[in-house]
Amino acid sequence: MLSPPLVTFEWEEIMAIGQQRGRNQRVQEAQAQAADHAEVARLAYELYEQRGRVGGYDLDDWLRAEAMVRQRRRQTPGERRESRFRS
Repeated sequence: MLSPPLVTFEWEEIMAIGQQRGRNQRVQEAQAQAADHAEVARLAYELYEQRGRVGGYDLDDWLRAEAMVRQRRRQTPGERRESRFRS
């Protein structure tokens, strides 16, 4: 007589595990996007302050801040410290 396997999963359990992993991944992606948005906003405001709070450049500041965040994602932590606000 064959003994039953030590670990058995029902199809519903397997699907639930997959769905939970998908939810976890979506939550992590949403958190990363929110963190990116907050970082872009913070950097854009710093750029505004560095320019002496002169208005009219909000879109320029935002786009530059987005580029800075994208660039930082591609760099190592040491490179990030060295290149802060480099033009």
